[in-house]
Amino acid sequence: MTQLIGAAAPEQIIGRIRSGDRRVLATVSLAEIEAVQNHNETFFYISRVIGQKAVRSLFGCFENRISGVRKICADSLYQLKLNYVHKKYIVLLLKKEKDPAVQMALQDVVVRMNEERFYAARAARDNRFLAKITYDELSVIADKGVPASKAFAGEDLAFLGGGLENTDNQVRIFCARMIGRVGDAKDRARALLARAKGREKVKAVAKEIDISLACLAGSKCPDIYLQDEH
Repeated sequence: MTQLIGAAAPEQIIGRIRSGDRRVLATVSLAEIEAVQNHNETFFYISRVIGQKAVRSLFGCFENRISGVRKICADSLYQLKLNYVHKKYIVLLLKKEKDPAVQMALQDVVVRMNEERFYAARAARDNRFLAKITYDELSVIADKGVPASKAFAGEDLAFLGGGLENTDNQVRIFCARMIGRVGDAKDRARALLARAKGREKVKAVAKEIDISLACLAGSKCPDIYLQDEH
């Protein structure tokens, strides 16, 4: 089988990827997958042309002993829609991986999955989403450098409010900051924070809630930029 695949032209390998053959990329050489990757002068041919049909074959690719092949597969996976890919499986691949370049490529996939989950939950008005995630998952949201007053609006208050029930102090602080900078629906924002303050036991979080309440009451507060450690 290895010899057969080793002699295969890009079209043969592509046909097997399209059919969802899990083993086809587990045995290809670096030269072969590079030929597929750039087939018809289309970079990322696997993800841009074959598309979601390639997912099963890409997962099988991580059984390939050649790290350069696995790196291409991770990069191709990053290009696909990841809504229906289980994050736990990617994390498992990451834990098993020994090559630093492939590890970084898989970490990029995890980051993108976190971003997609965040924005899908926000669009769906999933008010429990922020109550369940970790701060590491939250800290990768894509709007880096965007002020909170532009990133969120009154329609996001219930979504952000879910984060005030998270067991992670950092998530609660983040959500309190964002709620305090929302430009509209300030009465609803104040009510949301007032309820949270009544049950908050951690001083650092309670302090952030007080700051946000003061902002909503008219105090001059600098806008908070997403990803701003300060």
